[in-house]
Amino acid sequence: MHVKKSWVALSLAAVTLTSCSPGRTLDETAGGPSTVAAVTASPGQTVTFGQWISYGKGIKVTVRTDGFQTVSPYAEGSTGSSAAVFEIDVSNASTADFDPAQMSKLSVTYGAEDTKASQVIDAPAGATTGPLGPIGPGKSETIRLTFAIPPGTRTNVHVQVPGPTAGDPPAVFTGFIE
Repeated sequence: MHVKKSWVALSLAAVTLTSCSPGRTLDETAGGPSTVAAVTASPGQTVTFGQWISYGKGIKVTVRTDGFQTVSPYAEGSTGSSAAVFEIDVSNASTADFDPAQMSKLSVTYGAEDTKASQVIDAPAGATTGPLGPIGPGKSETIRLTFAIPPGTRTNVHVQVPGPTAGDPPAVFTGFIE
């Protein structure tokens, strides 16, 4: 019962956050189609896509999925005609600049055997290749990366985002791709 009360309290304390583009403050909305209500977790915990992991000192990260998109037959890393799209959002609510370059090196696996997905580089498809750029105080940075995941294996997808510094545990996100 105590765990249930804690979960309810944590859910009620969750802050609704929206993705911000570079140069926008965390208080401004990006005008996107949806706002993600998120429970904030600690590094080392596994959360579902769309939830936030907080590293303290104002640094938070989330990973959202944006389905599959068509890629060109010449896209580097492609294993088919489509690739899974992930949006990685890092926010800096601290009072100092933050360089999240290390957090751009994702590890993506899928399926029952945790097959490693390769990153797909396809500029015409609109995905970025990373890394995340420096983030000023009160700002957020979002990048879109694509990975080769067969559409038939939309479930059991795991994305690991390295921590902000070498000693930090990775942020682990899991779920399915619509």
